[in-house]
Amino acid sequence: MAIKTDKKLIAIVAAFANFWIPGSGYLILQKRLVFGVIMLASQLLGLIFYFTDELVYSRATNNILFVISVLLLGLAFAYDAYELGTSDTKSEAPSSDLSNTQTDKSSETKTEVEKEVKTN
Repeated sequence: MAIKTDKKLIAIVAAFANFWIPGSGYLILQKRLVFGVIMLASQLLGLIFYFTDELVYSRATNNILFVISVLLLGLAFAYDAYELGTSDTKSEAPSSDLSNTQTDKSSETKTEVEKEVKTN
């Protein structure tokens, strides 16, 4: 029970962190690390763009930071979609078809019972 609580607490912390600093939640969970790092870099560049004054950087530099930030954001989502599309495991994306899981389990149970009946 303690493991579930710890996992739930970490998930809550990751969700909160991801809300305030997009990408950081993935790093906390240590899942989809490349996606998380690119998202985090995009957000940091966006923050630098937003909070720096033209006295620190020229207007052109600020515009370049903004464009790079937006491009990194698009790159993160493109990379994540590619990874999900090419992965063989379905552990990354939740399954929406629960009926097949139940059917598979019940058929396995029937097969085990049939084997026991045949051996007796």
